[in-house]
Amino acid sequence: MSRDSNIDLQRFYPEILKVTKVTDETQTMIINMKSMKHSHRCPKCGQKMSTYHGTYERTVQDLPVFQKRVLLNITAYEYYCTNEACEVTTFSEDYEGFIGRCGRMTNRLEEFIRMLALEANCEGAAAICREMGIQVSGDTVIRMLRKLNDIILSVSDDTVGVDDFAYRKAMSST
Repeated sequence: MSRDSNIDLQRFYPEILKVTKVTDETQTMIINMKSMKHSHRCPKCGQKMSTYHGTYERTVQDLPVFQKRVLLNITAYEYYCTNEACEVTTFSEDYEGFIGRCGRMTNRLEEFIRMLALEANCEGAAAICREMGIQVSGDTVIRMLRKLNDIILSVSDDTVGVDDFAYRKAMSST
């Protein structure tokens, strides 16, 4: 049984995504959103484009609300890159720090799952998430941790410092 809800959830989402409708079902809350952007930078050349190629529907998982799975149905824009020197012809928008370009989850949900996996393990985190209504597999959790590791390694220094010490006196050299 589905019913429309008048819950004001807009304050929990970026201003560039306008909540247009909230449907509260038994185990799922579906939040329809529309992108309010009117231009976007090309990911390759960096030029700001405002020529729409079209719209598309994008479904993204978010953190649960009221013990219900939350799905965001976003009407997003695709843009033409009018820079003739650029090899990209069309591209889709992203939502700076909220959802990545190809993400199926919000960044805050990914962060929650990664923190859970670091405290438990990947399969345990996936099981806990399933109980919370978040659909994720243990393999996906591993990929999320590897992605985080790649980001950390790409910004870290090449120098590693190691301190050697003995836990017990018997381990020290004689």
